[in-house]
Amino acid sequence: KKNMMISVLWTYALLIMIYGVYAQQTPYTRVIGRHVYRKDSQRFEYDWTGVRVEGNLNMEGVKTIAFNLTGNEKHSHDILVNGNYVKSIFVEGGGPYYISFEEPMMVQTIELVKRTEALLGSTIFHGYIVIKEDQSIIRIPNVEKTMEDRKYFMFFGDSLTCAYGDEGTPPCHNDYKNENGRLTWAALVAKGFDHDYSIQCISGSGIVHNYGSKTQIDPRPLPFYSNRSLAYSDIDLYDYQANGLPTALLIYLGANDFSTQPQPTQQQYEDGYLSFLLNLKESMNIRERLPVLLVYGWGSFVRDHWEAGVLQVRERWNEQHGDIMPVDTINIYNLPGGNDGCDTHPSVEGQAKVAETIIPKLKSIL
Repeated sequence: KKNMMISVLWTYALLIMIYGVYAQQTPYTRVIGRHVYRKDSQRFEYDWTGVRVEGNLNMEGVKTIAFNLTGNEKHSHDILVNGNYVKSIFVEGGGPYYISFEEPMMVQTIELVKRTEALLGSTIFHGYIVIKEDQSIIRIPNVEKTMEDRKYFMFFGDSLTCAYGDEGTPPCHNDYKNENGRLTWAALVAKGFDHDYSIQCISGSGIVHNYGSKTQIDPRPLPFYSNRSLAYSDIDLYDYQANGLPTALLIYLGANDFSTQPQPTQQQYEDGYLSFLLNLKESMNIRERLPVLLVYGWGSFVRDHWEAGVLQVRERWNEQHGDIMPVDTINIYNLPGGNDGCDTHPSVEGQAKVAETIIPKLKSIL
């Protein structure tokens, strides 16, 4: 009986090992970042900055990879194969796209990374198709997965986080060809910790007051959109708890609150910020330590209310909630030289400097 039991256990273990290897090698496509999976058509829809469509192929002899994107506006993506940048594609409506290799190659992963922000349109991803050297055609299934199995940071911000005009050469204005969210400070910080990321940013948005708003308190600042899977759809709400807690929250908001008249009072800004943090805490059902870093400042955006407000938010929050969700701050005013892309926003180099400034501070509070 003992030998029979050992034999059964070995057989069971072998089956698990075989199945595990098979499962790991089975090609599939998933999305990293906020999105909606349309189960009826097996398509992914997304609009936030930096969303990644990750094809896990692990295939030899690949000659061509085809895929189809459609969307309602102009948007752009970077393509990476085996983690290496290949090219950018600029989408006006949609169409099939192809990547061909001179020689058949081993492809472990292919990624599409959304360069552009939600303001510039949403994207529908239909699927990858692989054509191998023997002319066989393989459709890679789209599989819905949450972020629960990944280590990731969650970011909220405005144009400074959306990578507005980071690839432009001043004087210039932002458009869908010179905004690259793959190179935003947020994505670079996540890369520095070998983390994934979820970036929610809208240009012109603030904590309580948006750029150009005619009132001190705008009805739709960035926190208004913070519970959405798609920025401009109030139907598909984001399930914080199903996606697991991020390693940390990083928020970079305030430049627009104090950029145009009528500005909110510092008290209104602080109260709005604290309300935003409290809503995030409750939405995530946070019961364990979760560090939060509030970022402020950039170049000429030196505004006393912004700095004083952020510092006061830290003090007020930590007095009541610090053990569960401790808040710290980092000032990145006036980083040295070569920082500007379009409209005095960070260039690619400026975004990298922001990330380099934040990473040590974030390490100290994790």
